[in-house]
Amino acid sequence: ILVCLPPNGTHLLQPLDVAVFSPFKISIKQLLDKMLPSIGDGSVDKQTVLGVAALAWNYTCLGSNLVAGFKSCGIFPLSRVSMHAKLENFEHNGLSEPLREEAWVQVVDIVKREILILPVRPSKKQTKRRRKNTGGRILTRKMLEE
Repeated sequence: ILVCLPPNGTHLLQPLDVAVFSPFKISIKQLLDKMLPSIGDGSVDKQTVLGVAALAWNYTCLGSNLVAGFKSCGIFPLSRVSMHAKLENFEHNGLSEPLREEAWVQVVDIVKREILILPVRPSKKQTKRRRKNTGGRILTRKMLEE
């Protein structure tokens, strides 16, 4: 089966991102959040990181997760409803319901107009350089002022 995914929405329809890598990253973060307070200086060595990654991988990379990922994306079995639900979620910036009257939406024009505009640089008044023929002599201040 050849699957053609729509542009700019493929990250929502990729089953491994949905079912494995997203939970994998969440699991790593949770495990590290539990471990870091017990580590005095907050630094983690390679052996600990590999252990955490292996534990998170074993927890999240299950066959049932893979099947669920393809199903939730609507790829197998093919489901137009699931695909449209994912893409509709994408159109609303990843939120399940579109934001209609949020405060930041109301002040976008003000922010663009007043905050994101850089002040105008003051122009430097350039004076035209004058050339003085010295005739091979050493210049003195008096000669320059003439």
